[in-house]
This record gives sequence, C-alpha cells and structure tokens, in this order.
Amino acid sequence: MQKLTWTVNSTTPHFYLDGTYISIRVLDPDGNELLNQSLQANEKADGGNFEIDFKTGSTLILYHREARGRQRFVSSYTGESLEEYQLAAADQTATYRMTDKGLMQDDWSKEKQMQVYLQSLEQYSAFLMSHITKAEIADSEKYHNEKDNTFACI
Repeated sequence: MQKLTWTVNSTTPHFYLDGTYISIRVLDPDGNELLNQSLQANEKADGGNFEIDFKTGSTLILYHREARGRQRFVSSYTGESLEEYQLAAADQTATYRMTDKGLMQDDWSKEKQMQVYLQSLEQYSAFLMSHITKAEIADSEKYHNEKDNTFACI
C-alpha cells in the first residue's frame, strides 16, 4: 500500500502576508477525510510529519499561495524532484488522485497520465540501473526484488 507523507517545518511561512498560505486535504477512496490542515502565512506552524495510508482512489487536494518553485513532489525512491507534478505559475490549487499507475493530477487527460507513467518508469529504471551492481544483477532474486520496489514507488 502506498503512503503519503506530509512534512511541516516549524516556521512562520510569511509574516508579511495574511490568510492561508498552504493547505492540504486528504480523502480516502470513500470520501472520508483523513487529514485537513491549513497553515496561516503570518502564524508559526507546529512542525511534524504525518504518514497516511494512501490507497488507489484516494484524493489529495493541495493549495499553495506561492506554489511555483516552493511546492515540491519528491520521489521517495530516487530523492529527485518530480517536475511533472509542479503547478503552473498561475495555479494555486491542484487535486491529485492515486490511480493504478500512481499519483495523477485530476485534470490530466488519459494521454497525459500515460505519458507521466511511462516517464516515471523510465526514470526509475535508469536510477535502478545506475545504482545496482553487476553482482546484484547476477542474483536474479535481488534484481527482481529491486524491480518490484521500483514499480511500487510509482
């Protein structure tokens, strides 16, 4: 099962702004709310990590007042930023849904979802091949387990 990790640093996002700076809402596949948190721009946020089961069909709704360049999706497998998931400069809110092909933005077409899925497979495969040794490849069970881990991260 996939996990969604939400990390909040203990900080005041922007003391010179008023109102909500960032918010997150997570719903399970049945629409039950699992997390709903807003951080005010000029109030100190309590830091913390939240880890939530994020099954296929779950929904993630993010609002970020200054999303472009500040909101990041990072692969837990490679540690790299996932650029396809960054919001456009004018956007502040996005809705994502966990699908059988991974996390997808709700307003993406089926073609865009397939493109992102295939691009993810390519990135993870390249990462795997650059981080696995010849001895590990020779051990077919080890290689199979690493492949399984790679595809589970998408």
